[in-house]
Amino acid sequence: MDKYIRSVGIKSSGYWFPENIITNSYFTQTTDVSNEWILGRTGISKRRKLADNESTSDLAFKAAKIALDHAKIAPDDIDLIILATSTPDMFFPSTACIVQDKLGASKAAAFDLSAACAGFVYGIEIGCNMIASHLYDNIIVIGAEGLTRFINWENKETSVLFGDGAGCVILSPSENERKIIYCKTASDGSGASILNLPAGGTRLVTNKETINNKLHCIHMNGKETYKSCIRRMTDNITETLEKLNLQISDIDYLITHQANKRIIEAVASKIKIHREKVHMNITYLGNTAAASIPIGLAECMEQNKFKSGDMILLATFGAGLTWGTCVIKW
Repeated sequence: MDKYIRSVGIKSSGYWFPENIITNSYFTQTTDVSNEWILGRTGISKRRKLADNESTSDLAFKAAKIALDHAKIAPDDIDLIILATSTPDMFFPSTACIVQDKLGASKAAAFDLSAACAGFVYGIEIGCNMIASHLYDNIIVIGAEGLTRFINWENKETSVLFGDGAGCVILSPSENERKIIYCKTASDGSGASILNLPAGGTRLVTNKETINNKLHCIHMNGKETYKSCIRRMTDNITETLEKLNLQISDIDYLITHQANKRIIEAVASKIKIHREKVHMNITYLGNTAAASIPIGLAECMEQNKFKSGDMILLATFGAGLTWGTCVIKW
């Protein structure tokens, strides 16, 4: 191929979450926890929950529609839809295909990506390479989750954490503005057991026993997840800065996966970044997994927080184990 490798940038963004709000008072009434206990451990005061007639594809579609409107491009101009989720509408077809149909993006290829909370950054890396190689021009990368469908509401360790939502960006060729200058993902399958949803696949098929034992709900070793998340994100951020010959002072905004307020604060402390540079929405949205970073990015764009030349660092961690970073020069 004699074509040059193209630079890729963020053309627009969008986000959406359900109207239903669950405050901490729900858990103080149904489990043996206090509002202070939840806030102290997680930093979460409320989270969003799908309505009975809503699904992951509904949230993804609405976020993508907003991004298309902001970009002022037609659905037919989209070449590919990548949807990162752990909570698809169904095993198949892919939720991305359902979103493609809802958008009317008839010329777009579409697929789901499963990398848990790190899925959006994985999607950005894939999308960037496809545009850089001239395969596609406009790609929607979505992170969307309906995690409350898979919560054991009797388990205080996990039920208070998760919320539903969707965020997305449209990637397009860009030489100067909002350019993605680095993206790198990684994984370690030896840590698969610390955070998973055990049943429903081919390993543990659905039966009365799996249902009674709540094996279709999220299971988490909180202590190990906490330690792994801090270590992996901190190490990956350090490696990214070294790779790009940057100092932490060169970073204007840090948007991490919104796993837990204590985790975000611990990572910020270890890399020595000023707290005012760290975007945090976990207080009012909870942990929205693959949706948390694109929602945060879209919120910052909506609020005009970024100015030309700013360096934005995205850092994520999820089940798998999976993790990654992305650096954008605004």
